[in-house]
Amino acid sequence: FMVKDHGLIGDGKSDNCSAMRKLLDEVSTNGGGTILFPSGKFFFDGPIHLKSNIHLKLNDGGLIYFGQNAEK
Repeated sequence: FMVKDHGLIGDGKSDNCSAMRKLLDEVSTNGGGTILFPSGKFFFDGPIHLKSNIHLKLNDGGLIYFGQNAEK
């Protein structure tokens, strides 16, 4: 599952929490799989929760980082 095909934006400032949560639900519903992050900076202003049988893969130049909003 390519993140950019599911609405995630790798610009380093857009909050991707909502789109990532939807993607995690979709991958989980399909029994699992690999979520691929291409090069870019993917920002999450809150936690995400991984589920069983889901793997994250970052290509060269891919970066995931989180903000401080634990209540989100």
